[in-house]
Amino acid sequence: MARPHRAPVSAVRRAIFRPVRFFPLWDLFSRAKRTAKLMSETTLVLLKPDCFAKRHVGDVIGRFERAGLEIVGCKMMLLTDEVLAEHYAHVADRPFYPGLRAFMQSRPVIALALQGAGAVAKVRDLMGPTDSRKAEKGTIRGDFGEDVMVNVTHGSDSVENAEIELQRFFGPYELFMPATRA
Repeated sequence: MARPHRAPVSAVRRAIFRPVRFFPLWDLFSRAKRTAKLMSETTLVLLKPDCFAKRHVGDVIGRFERAGLEIVGCKMMLLTDEVLAEHYAHVADRPFYPGLRAFMQSRPVIALALQGAGAVAKVRDLMGPTDSRKAEKGTIRGDFGEDVMVNVTHGSDSVENAEIELQRFFGPYELFMPATRA
C-alpha cells in the first residue's frame, strides 16, 4: 500500500503562518489620525486665585476634558512680579494694574497646556467673555466668575499668543506632546 502524498512540513507552515497583510484603509486611518493630531493646537489656560478660593479647580478642568481637550502640561505656581509684568505688559501702565498684580499673587495659579483641534477657540467658547457679568450661564466665567478681574480663568486669545504664553509658563521639557511621539 502506497502512502498518501504529504506536503513537506515547511510548505504547510508557510501556508498557515504566512504574514497577514492589513487592508490599506487601516494605514489611511492611522495616517489621518496622526495628521489630525499634528494639526491640533496647544493653548495656555491659567486657573486664577479665585478658582482656588472657591474650590472650582476640578469643575473647570473637568469641563475642558469633557470638551475633548487633552492636558499636555500642568503646573501649580506662585507668579513673580517679573512674570506678571511680562504677561500683563499690555496693561502694566494702567491704574488697575497694581490691584491685578496683587490679586494674581494672592494665591497660586495652575497653568494648563491644553491640546486639541481648534483648542484656542474651544477654550475661549468654554470660558465665555472676559467680563463674567456679561458671560452666559453654562460658560465657566458665567457660572463661577464675578467681574472682569475675578473671572476664574485666563486663556490665550490666538494661536500666536498661545505659543508665546506657553513658553512663558512652561520650560522646553515640561510639556508632554503626544502628537510628537512616533
